[in-house]
Amino acid sequence: MAVRLLAKERDPADLAQRLIPKRDRWDFTFQKYYSRNSRPDRRSKATVADLLKDIREGRDELIEATIVKEVGALEIFLREWSIEALNAALAPGSASLNQKNQQRMQEALYSLMAKPYESVSLAKVGDLFPTLRSVLTGSTHLRALRPLLAPGTEDLTCQSVAGLWREVRNLILHHDAVVHSRFADNYGRIWSGLHTDARERGSTVRVLSPRVGRRLPVDTRHAVFCFTSCYQTAVVLHLATGADGTGQPQHLEA
Repeated sequence: MAVRLLAKERDPADLAQRLIPKRDRWDFTFQKYYSRNSRPDRRSKATVADLLKDIREGRDELIEATIVKEVGALEIFLREWSIEALNAALAPGSASLNQKNQQRMQEALYSLMAKPYESVSLAKVGDLFPTLRSVLTGSTHLRALRPLLAPGTEDLTCQSVAGLWREVRNLILHHDAVVHSRFADNYGRIWSGLHTDARERGSTVRVLSPRVGRRLPVDTRHAVFCFTSCYQTAVVLHLATGADGTGQPQHLEA
């Protein structure tokens, strides 16, 4: 904002001269963009292949960052949703709970309030609300006009695909997007099934299985797939609670 305000008052060339000290201007040119194969003692200019590789890596990092942000947004939503749902279930006059379920819900609510940075998984929510678990494991991960009436296909349900993207996020953040054996064993089938299903629906995405020790192959379509799944999960949670127009959960059977 400061630069934009200054730019209105000064000539752009003059502004650049003032903002970037002369001793630093050399670092902002392609003169110091060296080849990947250069020797430390003999730096050569970057090639077109170097430039294309850097652009591809930058694109991949942007896609991965987009997926991380979207999954993080869903987890924030899930956390806030869980707090509201537990408060509603424990409120006086709500559906009767046996002592065991009431204690479990009180402990879960206390944990959420005491640990504001602890993430919440759909599996944990399903343990507290079995009715919701049956909905999440039976509905589609795709956008639908009537989500609760749109069944999933084989391994591709709202919960399984949302869980996949959560693990993809963890893979990006904690393993530099390099596939490990646990991811391949637990989510390889869902990853491949997601691609096969997308191609049957007209997508041109390539079906590439995750290979242990290699980076997970992602492209722009995966960001779209992630958006769709996270959106659908939020909608299903919203509707499963019998939420009204204000978005507040009214009742959820435990």
